[in-house]
Amino acid sequence: MTERDSHSERFELLRGYLLGTLSEEQHAHVEAMLAADPAWQEDLVRERDALALLDALPEAEAPPGLATRTLATIREERDLELSQRRRSQAFWVQASVMLAVALIVAAILMPALSRSREASRRASSQNNLKQLGIVMKMYANESPGEAFPPLTPYEGLWMFDIERVYPKYLSDLSVLVNPSRPDARELQERLNELVAQDPVDWREVTRIAAMSYAYPGWVVKNDEEATALDSTLKKLARADLGDSIETEAGILYRPREGIERFFITDINNPAGSASAQSEIPIFFETPVDTRDGINVGYMDGHVSYVKSNVEFPATDTARKIFRAPEAMQPGPASR
Repeated sequence: MTERDSHSERFELLRGYLLGTLSEEQHAHVEAMLAADPAWQEDLVRERDALALLDALPEAEAPPGLATRTLATIREERDLELSQRRRSQAFWVQASVMLAVALIVAAILMPALSRSREASRRASSQNNLKQLGIVMKMYANESPGEAFPPLTPYEGLWMFDIERVYPKYLSDLSVLVNPSRPDARELQERLNELVAQDPVDWREVTRIAAMSYAYPGWVVKNDEEATALDSTLKKLARADLGDSIETEAGILYRPREGIERFFITDINNPAGSASAQSEIPIFFETPVDTRDGINVGYMDGHVSYVKSNVEFPATDTARKIFRAPEAMQPGPASR
């Protein structure tokens, strides 16, 4: 390398040093030469003065020449690089703000969407209970004594005898599955598969239904009567599921049209009779620990959402008695 080339390279390094365009290795080299060589220090002063004069000149008055054009190009590149950095930083700041806003909006909307979905599933479950109430009424209209269907003969299951109502009164078994269950679709498909088989496994059909809804089979209006019913059925090898039964809490009546007269003082008062039917729970969602309450279908056909531990059957006692069945094991088919 000639002395001229070496001198030219020195000025390029010093120019880059002043403009901040050197790599870390080049910057360290210039720092070392400035500390060791006075000639480098003098050239640094000259280059700094030249850049100062260049910055002081208007753009239109820049003198012609290779050095001037080179410095102007370097300055433009420096300004462009700084502008790009600022735009890049602004972009990431805006992106971060938009992401934060999106997360906040999602945090606000997700609970609302979850509540909306739960409300929709609750409404679907209420519709199921209303349809089951209609099934009970249709069955009662043609049964002796206008009685509702009896409790299933399969032990450990709180559900009516489905075989008696399918398919004449209940043609769509999907209403026996609570849509709030995470496995609702699978259970509905399983029910369709079961009734398509010959013979039908009614025990399994009943077990699936009892996972969603409970049917006490007798008129029980409080924890005491529910406990007495559970205790009485456990003592009987095979209960007479078609009649009223004597329990520690007194006589428990089979649900039937007109049974409300045993719960009112003036049997000639139509309003009192209707009011009594509206207080007799017939069907309700199988209580589980994770729910705030349950939907309950009453004898008059209306359905209400009862909050947990406010009134029967949304109580701890009812939750223990009318719990969802566990996996069935081979054994006796009836009570």
